[in-house]
Amino acid sequence: MKTEKQEFDVKKTCMFACIDENFRNALEDLAKKNTINLVEIPSKIIFDYECLIKGKKEYDSEVEAFIADQQNVHAAKQKTIELWNLLTDGKDIEKMSQTTFARAQVIKAAGLTYEEATDIINVLKVFGFVKIIDEKTQTFKLQLEFKDILEVVNTEIQSFVYILNHTVKRYKTLIESSDVDSAQKNMMWVSMSKYVIDEIFKTEAK
Repeated sequence: MKTEKQEFDVKKTCMFACIDENFRNALEDLAKKNTINLVEIPSKIIFDYECLIKGKKEYDSEVEAFIADQQNVHAAKQKTIELWNLLTDGKDIEKMSQTTFARAQVIKAAGLTYEEATDIINVLKVFGFVKIIDEKTQTFKLQLEFKDILEVVNTEIQSFVYILNHTVKRYKTLIESSDVDSAQKNMMWVSMSKYVIDEIFKTEAK
């Protein structure tokens, strides 16, 4: 049975990221009144923007040092187990991979504000102990298995590569449609390609 495709009006679509529940609710109310299609994107973009404000290299080194510290890893793992016990009343931890939670459950069970619950989830996500299932419904899973932890990071890499790929294609199209000669076009394209590869795969000098 064929299903009719939903019409998509790009002019009446708003993409947003948010860590404040009151602001989200106000935005949703405004969107309904004006028949605007809301698309929520991962709140991580807010923290990525923060890294631009602070200075990317400084921010990256802070995060790398934070997650490389085994004491921090151990503390985050223990916090994950504590959160599991709190949300499930101490159920068998082997059921962790099949259990989904909502952010509202963390708020209620731990007596936290929306922002505090978000902070905890985001910190555990940095270590890979939280997998976001749906940003819009604010659902997630807790996990301790190493393969699952790597999958969280791998998913982030794929999403960024997708964005990067489309941005690079746009850059290439602009070059190809410009009035500069072919030699300059090639030089500009090679320069950008080298920059992207160097930034992604660069290693610190020992």
